[in-house]
Amino acid sequence: MVTMEGALSLVLGGVVMVSLMMGWKSIRLITSVLLLVIVSYNILHNFLAGPDDHLSILTGQHRLNSAPAIYIILLVAVALFEVKSQSGIFIGAAGISIGIITLIAHLTSGNSPFIFGFSRGASFFCLVFGLSLLILCHIARSENTRINTPAAAIGALGAIGTFTLLIVASWGIHLERHRLANALVYYQSTVLEQELNTSANLIERLAERWAILDLDIPESLKQTELTRYFQDTPSLKSLLVIGEGNKEILNEARTIEDKKWLTSQMKKLDVSQWINSISEQKRSDAWLFPDSTHPLDAIFLTIPGGAGGGVFIATFNIGDMQPPISNIINHDFET
Repeated sequence: MVTMEGALSLVLGGVVMVSLMMGWKSIRLITSVLLLVIVSYNILHNFLAGPDDHLSILTGQHRLNSAPAIYIILLVAVALFEVKSQSGIFIGAAGISIGIITLIAHLTSGNSPFIFGFSRGASFFCLVFGLSLLILCHIARSENTRINTPAAAIGALGAIGTFTLLIVASWGIHLERHRLANALVYYQSTVLEQELNTSANLIERLAERWAILDLDIPESLKQTELTRYFQDTPSLKSLLVIGEGNKEILNEARTIEDKKWLTSQMKKLDVSQWINSISEQKRSDAWLFPDSTHPLDAIFLTIPGGAGGGVFIATFNIGDMQPPISNIINHDFET
């Protein structure tokens, strides 16, 4: 997969190589400077943003990794100054070596997207550019070697055409992955919304039944319903029922940790204010995510309209509501 900045770097790099071969000094200088600006920005942004931010402010896509960007700078340095020098041969040989090593590593490492900062595409083009630079250095150093202009032009057009087709194909793959990623997000959000509604309805029906009985529930019925609810609803972690005068009618949880978590949340001022606001607004139910350290744990509150009243508070783990996606979790979706 080649990103927008990677594609632009490849095209400019190809133009630099062609201008070196054809002796187009002005074109070589302009494209070299443009390429130097692009890769320098990527290196600087990578250094300042750190490992958690991968998006470019120019394109909104992934930036170039620093390792291939540094090699491109060395390539540009040779193009700007002297292709006949020993440094040109060294950098060309280094490109071939890096390309071969990282390509072999990609072939043997499975689904790893980057090896030493090089993707499969970057490894291949590093190999191609290194080989091209070696050939150009050999031509520049050999007095007897001459370039046939028509043949060189045809070769240059072929190389540019190949680059263009690879970029177009890579962009098509990029769009398809975006489409699949969007479909996955839509599917996950739809399933989560349905599970949240189902969980809310489950607690609401329980609250309505118990409210009709004025919260005076026979112990055998209470235990039977609680056992069934916890068995049939893996995401349900705890259930708290508060009657008149803040009297605790029920406080059951799947584990001791779940009970402690709900108890700690009920002691928070913002949670108490939230519960009071629901009663004052005469709303029948509401959701709250009270704990940033447990972002998937949610509190659901419902106030039944029966004679018994009361407040029913249940906690759910949103992660347990999501369907398994193990078959696509390693899919390489670009942003």
